[in-house]
Amino acid sequence: MAESSPTPATLPAAAAPQIVPLERQHLAGFHRAVDRVAREGKYLAMLEAPPFARTRRVVLDSIKDGGVHLVAVAGDEVVGWCDLRLKAAVTLRHSAVLGMGVVAEYRHRGLGRDSLRPDLPGARHFADGR
Repeated sequence: MAESSPTPATLPAAAAPQIVPLERQHLAGFHRAVDRVAREGKYLAMLEAPPFARTRRVVLDSIKDGGVHLVAVAGDEVVGWCDLRLKAAVTLRHSAVLGMGVVAEYRHRGLGRDSLRPDLPGARHFADGR
């Protein structure tokens, strides 16, 4: 019999995710998390993550351009993300595209809600009108 994924109630306390700004060391884990959620075929507009090199380039370019990228990290595993990517058109730079996802076994724990808090690092400049 295959083991089932842990439910939020059975996850160890040490696995409680922390929401932090995405840094280079999170890129591979972020890519894996996106791929896991995409392969569910329900929540994202893709069925698998883009190639790692493309994901890396898009994320790093977005951060350089002022986008906000947060990840939920449990131990050394990225289990969710929330990002605000600036729109490309200069006339729309006051707004952003929101992206977010949480891997199945960490859903229903408030990670999505918590990642949208305006007091998280990087999010404040959107509220202040940049």
